[in-house]
Amino acid sequence: MRNAPFPRRRWGLTQQSFDSLLAALAPDRTVAGEKYETLRRRLIQFFAWEAIPSPEDAADLSLDRVAKRLAGGEEIDNIEHYVFGVARYVLIEEKQDVRLKSIAIRNAVKEPAALEPEAAEPEPVQQCLEHCLAELPPESSSLLTAYYSGEKSARIQQRKVLAAGLGLEMNALRNRALRLRERLEACIENCLRVSRRP
Repeated sequence: MRNAPFPRRRWGLTQQSFDSLLAALAPDRTVAGEKYETLRRRLIQFFAWEAIPSPEDAADLSLDRVAKRLAGGEEIDNIEHYVFGVARYVLIEEKQDVRLKSIAIRNAVKEPAALEPEAAEPEPVQQCLEHCLAELPPESSSLLTAYYSGEKSARIQQRKVLAAGLGLEMNALRNRALRLRERLEACIENCLRVSRRP
């Protein structure tokens, strides 16, 4: 489901598609392998610079998509230029996913009093979010709540105050929040799988 704040199903890289990608990089397989590793490192740096939570996965996804097109017979003149063009589209998708996940988490950590007592049965995603937040240690749940709460304009200042209170640099706070969010997302995915079983 494209709009859900959970990982997309990836197309599986085959040996044929990987060979097509290597052949497009260089005629000599050893040289092609070195170019592949260099290109992958550059992609990881590109996604890390853009603060994507899993830059390695985003780099692999970009390379997989190019390999799939090559295996399908598409001819590409400037392979590196083309790879970074695909990477820019992946970046847009990843940022959209990050935004959707942030919204889902912010919605999950709102004050319970804001919910109507007679409200309809919550959606499975909301139920799983609430369950998984409760499964986290209280300090982790509090950190996520504080990190994702507040209006956009005030959020940066709130995060600075939070980082100072925990004795952390802003990057260290962001990394801790990202790790907690990844843990929360894994719990939510598992919860949703269980809830969908007949």
